[in-house]
Amino acid sequence: MPLVASEMKAKFQARIHDGLARVFASDTDSQVNAQWMKMADAISDIAIDLVLEIQTNAQVAPGQAVSTPAGPGATVSPGMIL
Repeated sequence: MPLVASEMKAKFQARIHDGLARVFASDTDSQVNAQWMKMADAISDIAIDLVLEIQTNAQVAPGQAVSTPAGPGATVSPGMIL
């Protein structure tokens, strides 16, 4: 499955917001949820950086080696990020 920066950012944003809500659950200010959402939005920008870094700079090991009657080969399954 390909990495999609906007989807990853949304997941990070939700996780950060939920973490802030959990850690600061005793804060009952009516404005606090909006502030948490703004903080989560700003902090989750790192997701875009992560996706772009992986997509542009990650080295991937080849798929699994296989033996075929025609000689050695490799699977078409994804390799592992080094």
